[in-house]
Amino acid sequence: MKRLLDWLDDRTGYRHWLGRGLLAPLPGGPGWRYTLGRVLVFLFLVQVITGFFLWSVYSPSETTAWESTYYLTYQMQGGALLRGLHRLAASAMIVLLVLHLLQVVLSGAYRPPREVAYWTGLLMLVVVFKLGLTGYWLPADQKAYWSTQVVTSVVGLLPGVGAQLKQLVLGGPRYNHHTLTHLAAIHMGLLPAVLALLLWIHLAQRRRHGPYLPQGRSAEPRGRYWPDQVWRNGLVALAVLGGLIAAVVYWLPPGMTAPAQPAREFAAARPAWFFLFLFRFRQVFESLGSQGELLGALVIPGLAFFWLLLFPWIGRRRLGHVLNIVVLLVFLGTAGYFTALAVYEDHNDRDFQNAKWLARREAETALALAQQGIPLQGARWMMNHRPAGRAFYLFAGSCLKCHPYSDGAGRGFVLAEPSAPNLWRFASPEWIAGLLDPKQIDSPHYFGNTPLKEGDMVAYVKEDMPEAEDDQGNKLFTPQAVQAVAAALAAEAGYPNLDPRLVQRGRELLADDSSGCAQCHKFHDSGDLGSAPDLTGYGSREWLVGMISNPGAERFYGHLDPEQQAMPAFLAGQEGASAEAVPREVIEALVDWLLADRSRPAP
Repeated sequence: MKRLLDWLDDRTGYRHWLGRGLLAPLPGGPGWRYTLGRVLVFLFLVQVITGFFLWSVYSPSETTAWESTYYLTYQMQGGALLRGLHRLAASAMIVLLVLHLLQVVLSGAYRPPREVAYWTGLLMLVVVFKLGLTGYWLPADQKAYWSTQVVTSVVGLLPGVGAQLKQLVLGGPRYNHHTLTHLAAIHMGLLPAVLALLLWIHLAQRRRHGPYLPQGRSAEPRGRYWPDQVWRNGLVALAVLGGLIAAVVYWLPPGMTAPAQPAREFAAARPAWFFLFLFRFRQVFESLGSQGELLGALVIPGLAFFWLLLFPWIGRRRLGHVLNIVVLLVFLGTAGYFTALAVYEDHNDRDFQNAKWLARREAETALALAQQGIPLQGARWMMNHRPAGRAFYLFAGSCLKCHPYSDGAGRGFVLAEPSAPNLWRFASPEWIAGLLDPKQIDSPHYFGNTPLKEGDMVAYVKEDMPEAEDDQGNKLFTPQAVQAVAAALAAEAGYPNLDPRLVQRGRELLADDSSGCAQCHKFHDSGDLGSAPDLTGYGSREWLVGMISNPGAERFYGHLDPEQQAMPAFLAGQEGASAEAVPREVIEALVDWLLADRSRPAP
């Protein structure tokens, strides 16, 4: 082995280069403060390695980008870990680069003769931001598509060259196949090469001028890079890597939104977390129109970056150095403030929370369909043509215009002014019990904002039901009796695990003429159709399909006057059908989707 290593050294001189690096003496001695820069180099290598394997699977085109990302994330063994590690390592690089910048400025290591090292560090920060941005767009999902639209629209505002730059990024006048090939080339080829070049210059400058030592600290060499500094670097690098892997596995697994749908606006779109500050800062200037957007998104941030470039000249004297520290803290504080403000406002924005909820449910639908096999036409076609995908868009675009879908605690899709009953766990025992509660039936959760608020059902529940008595003068609708009726109707809907004695008692009450229910509603062999909805099979799959298909049928709300009949028919070809009417198979898929939610936790 020694002879082989001697031969290799004779031909390459590797021992000389290793000696210059690993065995080099350390002026001032080793320290933990030096690990930050080395960990950044380590994370860059992690990005290169994981990126190579992702690149080997990813296919940039309109019909393969989302599909290959889905395969990588949910089907390829270890793919989710690779993608999650690549994504989180990018975020970690941004955080550590900002901390490294702060460390360099606070210590004064940016001042002459280290200007070139400082400038290359700043440029690396910009490149890493660009890598994160372009990587965010590659999955070609809803989030990526609409984020791309926002950023490229701002680029298009640049005077003179904006339109050309926008077309260069998009590969044409709009988002298309070439957009993804351009982004992939930039993300996987151009930007890593630029970053590697900047890193080489940065490290060469660092070696040329040596470590920056605080004033008063001796520059006398103490120890060597190997092993005195290497074990510190390795320990911190392993800790960071272990933390990233644990985060991917236990807390932040990679996910996807639904395939990009240019024809369907995606209100839940937000840039990656490291661009949230710019997203919110830009909104400050929205009142100024397009020029304001340009000012907030490009001009002011560009001037701030130019000021950072001037730090080595400003900081030549002590007063300038103090000014630089203050300016940097102001910049970072401003970015942190606008990031926190964006998160806070989104958390309290009901429309945005509704959009996020819909985005999650749309993604669940897309992933469930993809598990059945993605057609050659692609995932976008799959969502728009398969019944389950069309059913979701019917629900999102039509049902939720009137019906809320919330658990009552603010989770789910909450409408400020609903005009139809809440559909969350429709026909469950608790839903029915609320419907039969005099204090709730005319609330927005049920009929409060509908024409039925003035109808017979509301009047009966509020006025007659509390006083209803049997032949012996006993109250019919005690709390236990209401629970029994709720259980009986929930049994009609197919809810499991109900008390059979309670169900039987409820069925007897529903069929009893003295209760008042059978006087209006048909229930199996009791009552007649024509004056209220049929309670036979109430809330079941067959009942819901019929109700959505034609709510004006005699079995449902055929007894209502036309002005009271707010809900249109959704079955294509049905008289009076909605403009969004669909085939029966889509309605059936919608009902199946609603029924599946009965066993899920709160939305």
